[in-house]
Amino acid sequence: MKVNILQQPPFRFVDDMLDYVDDRIRCSHKIKADNPMLEGNKLPAEGLIECMAQTAAVKSSIDDPKNADNVGYLVSVKNLVLSGQVGVGDTVVMDLILIQKLMQFSIFGARLYKDEMLIAECELRIFDTVSS
Repeated sequence: MKVNILQQPPFRFVDDMLDYVDDRIRCSHKIKADNPMLEGNKLPAEGLIECMAQTAAVKSSIDDPKNADNVGYLVSVKNLVLSGQVGVGDTVVMDLILIQKLMQFSIFGARLYKDEMLIAECELRIFDTVSS
């Protein structure tokens, strides 16, 4: 299912929503040669984090459709573990679980996979500009 978020190409790092159930969302993204975060043909850690953060934005827009155009800010990334690389032509899958929602803050457990192999995982803390 195509997604609707504020980010536009080439800085859009989510193409499709694969699954959404309660506090969990899964989205995918094919890494293209025009990606502004590429280093050579590889997407560095910052790009992987951006993929996961934009997946959180998709969840926010589904959870609160009347405020889907509001901005959220990535406040912190904790416990980042990288176990591989991805590059141009690869399709990645981001799997996020909402761990806690406290006022305008959302805490997600986030994982990014390529071909079912875990590439990155971390905890994301997002500040939402509108309290739900």
